[in-house]
Amino acid sequence: MYKRQLERRAAAWRAGDFDAWVEADWDFHAGVADASGNQLLAELYRNLAAPLRTAMAGAWATPGFQGADPVGHETLLAALRDRDPGEAGRQAAANVSDTRAWDEATHG
Repeated sequence: MYKRQLERRAAAWRAGDFDAWVEADWDFHAGVADASGNQLLAELYRNLAAPLRTAMAGAWATPGFQGADPVGHETLLAALRDRDPGEAGRQAAANVSDTRAWDEATHG
């Protein structure tokens, strides 16, 4: 299921289809949050859907944004498949860190 969402995400990115990209990316993240067993994380994702979509739209329109980067996505999925929570946490943190670094470099 998650692999399919990431494949949809990458295909939408290559096709320049923002709506399909957001949907696939959101499905992946929300699915991982739901599967985590952490009710707070899952609830946060549900409540942040609209603001995150707005932020993703801004990122999409910014030159240099790489919406199909495997860091924090394919690498997170691999850690989850390996049932390695420590590595999954590191990959999730890498995704946040990379996004933050890109945002600071792009927007100051």
